[in-house]
Formats: sequence, structure tokens, C-alpha cells
Amino acid sequence: MLLRDDQTYNIHRLVTSLYSHTLTADRLLQLSPLICSITDSQYFALILFPGVNVPEYLYISNNPEDFNTIYQEVQGLDFLLHLMVEKAQPIQFSLANRESIPNKEDFLVDLNKVRPTSDCVYVPILLQDRISGFIGIAKGGKSPYNNNEVEIIKFVSSFITESISSTLMLPEIEHMEVLLDRNGCVLKYDDYAKELFISLFGDHYWESPLWGESEFALDFKKAWERFMSPIHIPGDSTMEFEQQNKSFRLEFKYENNIFLEPYVKDAPYVKIKIKEGRPPFIIHKTRFDLSPREQEVVDCIYRGFSSKEISELLGISISTVKKHIWNIFNKVGVDNRTSLIFALSQ
Repeated sequence: MLLRDDQTYNIHRLVTSLYSHTLTADRLLQLSPLICSITDSQYFALILFPGVNVPEYLYISNNPEDFNTIYQEVQGLDFLLHLMVEKAQPIQFSLANRESIPNKEDFLVDLNKVRPTSDCVYVPILLQDRISGFIGIAKGGKSPYNNNEVEIIKFVSSFITESISSTLMLPEIEHMEVLLDRNGCVLKYDDYAKELFISLFGDHYWESPLWGESEFALDFKKAWERFMSPIHIPGDSTMEFEQQNKSFRLEFKYENNIFLEPYVKDAPYVKIKIKEGRPPFIIHKTRFDLSPREQEVVDCIYRGFSSKEISELLGISISTVKKHIWNIFNKVGVDNRTSLIFALSQ
């Protein structure tokens, strides 16, 4: 990434402002001219979905009001937004406009009613690995962004995302570890991990969760079987759940000495990393009557997972994933992932 002297100076000003003041909507709007000068752009917008630490839907933009009105009407047709949600990665117009995407032409025609369609980059705001909003930066009928300019946009967006995370005071994810033998019996743990395993698997089975009968035990057994399966890459299995307004993720890894002492009965065989945190967004469970499994699928959609990735993570077939997504769309009254996220954020 190459920066001009004026860009370096303005980035320093932006970072100083972001980290020396409490970030508010008004403050971010005041900084939009500075952001645009750094990225050689004219238009800046930021959308943040409501969550545990965000009281309401937040929309900030230096666009003219007439554009905002038109855009909100055609937002569901925005093919760039669809690509960003599906991939959870920055999306650039000049690259995506070459793809054949349904409704793209209709969207572009409506957008041209307000101002000439220009090059645009959407960058997802990822809080705790989930899409919690996005940043949109666009030119005004100028030449497309080059690779260096896109890198600058992503660089600036990273500071904005960090500032948002710091302002929201998202809890730090705590890391714990549990060591198990090849039969799934607990060998080593700390007090917090023990309490968690007891709450999940019960007093009698926390040391041998594979033998438990609770709902968590069944999910643990599925995750263990996926991890031990020879058709999976070692370490590609996880188990996720919520308990008492906290989210947990168990990540299965082989212990280092597996190759040194593979046949020693009491040697640690599997290491489980336990990560804890609160999800930064709220899924309206009661409003749409989503089942626990449907809530898991929605969480995966917020993380930009494909149907295949959701299938592997949850241990269900792709056809079952598609059936869950179809049911979710029907309950919420939408027909695509982007509209789903916006609907759940209202």
C-alpha cells in the first residue's frame, strides 16, 4: 500500500480523532470529509445493526437526502450488498459489475436517477466475527478504484471498526483450554472450564461428555465425531452455543504430542479451546418464532458462511440447510440473505 504525504498526514489526524474522543454518530459524520479526502472519494456511509451494545439501527451518511431516500427504497436490490453479505468480504463495484447478477440492471437504473453510478467499495464491519454493519465509500463518476486505493479504503475502515468496537466496549473473549484423551475423557482443566462442562454435561458426565445425555452432550458428540473423522481436515470441527446471555465456541485441535506418544493411554490427545463472548447483535427470536436450529443458521449467515460451510459446521446435510434457510425466509418475510439481516435489524 502506497500513501501520499497528504494521505499519511490525514490518516494520522483521523486515527488521533477516533481514539481521543468517544465515537458518536455526529462525530463520525464530521469526520466523513477527512475520510473522503484520504480515500479520494466523495461519498461516505456507515450502517450499524442494533445489538447488545447498540440501542438502535444506526445510519450515517454524507449523501444528499434525495439519494438516501432513493437508496433505501432500492436497498433490497443492491447486488453489491448481496455479495458482501454472502462473502463477508470487501466488495468493489468495478469488479462485481462484470458479473451477471439478477436485478442488477434495475438497481443501477434507479440509482442513476439520483446521481451517476460510480465506483463503490463496501467493507463489512465485523464485530466478533459477525457482520454487524458495513462501510460504503464511493466516487462521483470518476475512474474506478485501483488496487492501491482499495487497500487504503480497507486500511481506513479497519480503524473505524476498531473504534466502534472500543466505543461499544465489547467484552474481550476469554480463552480456556481442556485436554482430553483419545476416548474423550477430560485429563486437564481449570476451574472455570470445569464449571462450564458441569453446566453443559451435568455432574456425572462432565469428565466424560461423550457419554452424556443432554442436548449439549449430543452436539458435543457430533462435533467430536466430525473432528475424529478421517475425511475431515484435523482441527476443522467446532461447537457453538449460547448460555446465560453469553456465546461460547469450542474449537477442537490435536495436542502437539500426538505424534510423539500416540499410543500412551493417558497422554493428552485432543485440546479444546473455549472462547467466550457476547454476540454483538440481537436476533429477534420471539418476534419471528425461530427455532434453536434456525437461530444457529442465522448466526452462520451473519458470519458470511455458505450453505456448504453451514452444513459442515452444524453437521447436517446441505439440503437440510437450504430447508432451514427457506423456512427462515418465510418466517421473516424476505427472499435473500441481505434482506434477512436488514429485517432482523429493524
